[in-house]
Amino acid sequence: MRILYLSTYLPLHGVPTVVEAANILKDRATIQFLLVGRGPERAKTEQRANDLGLDNIRFIDWIPFDDLAECIASSDVFLGGHFSSGNEKARRVVAGKIYQGLAMAKPTIVGDCEATREWFSDGETASVVPMGDPTTLATAIAQLAADPAARKRLGEGGRALYEARFSEKAISVLLDDGIARLQTH
Repeated sequence: MRILYLSTYLPLHGVPTVVEAANILKDRATIQFLLVGRGPERAKTEQRANDLGLDNIRFIDWIPFDDLAECIASSDVFLGGHFSSGNEKARRVVAGKIYQGLAMAKPTIVGDCEATREWFSDGETASVVPMGDPTTLATAIAQLAADPAARKRLGEGGRALYEARFSEKAISVLLDDGIARLQTH
């Protein structure tokens, strides 16, 4: 079971929460974390994982854009974030990477905040967990790991949401409608 998290290691991403969730799940050999990216908190995050003696987490540098789809496709659960509870911006935005997971029909876990509540229904379009809570994140990962039908259902629900609201086609319709309204005024 591969858990994927893409990050530029900014404070709002909450990567320490992901590492602590990996620590909670360290005795489950089938659950492996892949953290992809570089950034200001990477060294500190890697050091924490080393201090905890985690062998269920692997850090790699950024993946070339052409290889990104394959990396996401090979994952079982996609961590969209944001998972930092102490960051104001994290509570106001939907992480861009979430759309990548949804587009690929991956069961996606998102941090619960005002921005994600607007779009996501827990258990239907994403797994929604409290930000800054590694225990709940670990529980959500373990539940998805144990339930292939739930992963499939969540992936399909996320993909349907993506098609309806976030795809190029959906956004084009909104833009066309907005332009048409402007032209009539």
